[in-house]
Amino acid sequence: CLLFAHQSSGIVLTLTGQYDKALAHFAVAQALLESQPPSDGQRRQVAELCYEIANVYELRDDYDTVFAWLQRGLETVAELAPTVEAARIYLLGSKVYSRQGNNTQALAWCQRSLDIATQITTPEGLRAYGAALYTQAGIDMRLGKLDDAIKFCQESIRAYQEIGDLSGESNAHINLASAYVLRGDWDQASTAYEHGWAIKREIGDIYGQAIGSNNLANLHLKRGEWQEARDMYAQSLAIWQNIRAPRGEAVALINLAQVYIHQEDWAQAQEYLGQSQALFDDIGSKEFLPELERLWGEYYLKTGDVEQAIQHTQQAITLAQTYNDPLEEAIAYRLLGQIHMANAVPQLAAEALSNSLDMLSTLNNEHEIARTKLALARLALTEESASTDQAQTYLREAVETFEKLGARVDLAQAMALQQKTD
Repeated sequence: CLLFAHQSSGIVLTLTGQYDKALAHFAVAQALLESQPPSDGQRRQVAELCYEIANVYELRDDYDTVFAWLQRGLETVAELAPTVEAARIYLLGSKVYSRQGNNTQALAWCQRSLDIATQITTPEGLRAYGAALYTQAGIDMRLGKLDDAIKFCQESIRAYQEIGDLSGESNAHINLASAYVLRGDWDQASTAYEHGWAIKREIGDIYGQAIGSNNLANLHLKRGEWQEARDMYAQSLAIWQNIRAPRGEAVALINLAQVYIHQEDWAQAQEYLGQSQALFDDIGSKEFLPELERLWGEYYLKTGDVEQAIQHTQQAITLAQTYNDPLEEAIAYRLLGQIHMANAVPQLAAEALSNSLDMLSTLNNEHEIARTKLALARLALTEESASTDQAQTYLREAVETFEKLGARVDLAQAMALQQKTD
């Protein structure tokens, strides 16, 4: 029917980043729905449409408008028995609250979604339950509660398997892998990513395959396997470009720029950072701006423009604070410390690196903690007044972590510094 055609067009246009056109189709669908006589089915359709419209504004980071539409959807089905539409609405609200750093509300909305989903005994109810579980896991990851996150992902996988939902199961495997990465269980992460990615290929989920390629590439990047990371990021980029998904394309370009910075291919790094920035500006997405600014800072540090490096890195810290991204903030503080080291300002370097270590310790991110300890050891060993014992402790702990994880490039750098001190 015409209603279904407009709603389906809106969903496809949302996936391809054509947000204004998507909203136009949703507006037609809304008018068609409002012309129908009220019924339980009509109210549920209106709530579902409110969810889809809110999803567009979430992709644009327009959170006030997101909540206006979510609230409208909830009011529409408030007098009905528990519905899947309400569970999905609460879940999107939880995701937005988490992005804003409002963990209390994120947990409350996620719990509300779980409460509703557990009252719906249909496969759709179990599907909503599985989604709520891995959303809960995502919140716990941001809070550094990695064991809880892993438990919720595993429970989500079981829920999806019970109803044979391969798409949901693959998403839960990918989230599980992300939790393993943060906890430092990289081999288990690789297995979970491969499992999720294989399901995406099996069911023909092109969008999901791009996400899977990107996440596997992230793991190669952490291990210092530049060529493998570059190949998989390029594969992800090709998919995003093919399906015209500008947000995913921008993320893939950021990640490729990271590889080129590591490989000291400055022209390619600059080109990809610029392209990514243009795409984010075009679609109005702000979620990845802290990382983008930090990478500009790293690019300018390594190409010798300290003033630009400081400017971009301080902007990265400010943006990470604005969007409540503590992991990105901690990594940016480490970069700021490294810039101050290069600029021979040890006091400021020590302050920034200490901030980084303190923040990372609360997040339980073993790899990034070790990288900051290596930077602190390097600083201490270049300053005669610094504690050599503390530097050696940091260096030993960093080497142990890099060896355990298989972070080859980080380990080589730590071992080289260790040899200098022997």
